[in-house]
Amino acid sequence: MEENRYDNNIRVFSDLNYWKWLDKFTQKYQVFSDVNILYNTKSLIKEDITNINNLRKIFNVIYNYGKNSFISMNSEIYGYSYTIKKGDIYYDFGYLEDLNAISYFCRRSKNRNSYIEYNDIINNTKISNKEEIYNLFEKISECVDELDELGIDRKIIVEYIGYNKKVNKIK
Repeated sequence: MEENRYDNNIRVFSDLNYWKWLDKFTQKYQVFSDVNILYNTKSLIKEDITNINNLRKIFNVIYNYGKNSFISMNSEIYGYSYTIKKGDIYYDFGYLEDLNAISYFCRRSKNRNSYIEYNDIINNTKISNKEEIYNLFEKISECVDELDELGIDRKIIVEYIGYNKKVNKIK
């Protein structure tokens, strides 16, 4: 079942008609979310509603690629996003959390320093040193576990690592 859901998400993500629709739709609405459907059903056609409902699927494909490629998300006011470059256009796909729900959004954006190429996701382009990164994370995890066993709170560990990184840059 999980594989079928992923395949369906990839099918939606790779559908060129979706991206043509998105180009036109974001020229009219620079930013929109799946919550738009609740309030704007009269101004939306069936294609708009279907494609807006696909925001979650699109985001999940991007999220899985970003996570597996060690790409960090952009911080939003109440959530996170990834920037995708498709041709010459940049889109932020993300989610926002409030007390009761998660909503998915898309925003046509400006050029960013950090983005994911659409074709990298389509071609499932792998980073070359992924195994080395996993090994380093494994070592870090073991060290954190040892510190945890000594009674050091994980929040303190993260703060200490961040602090030492800043201090070492100053030296």
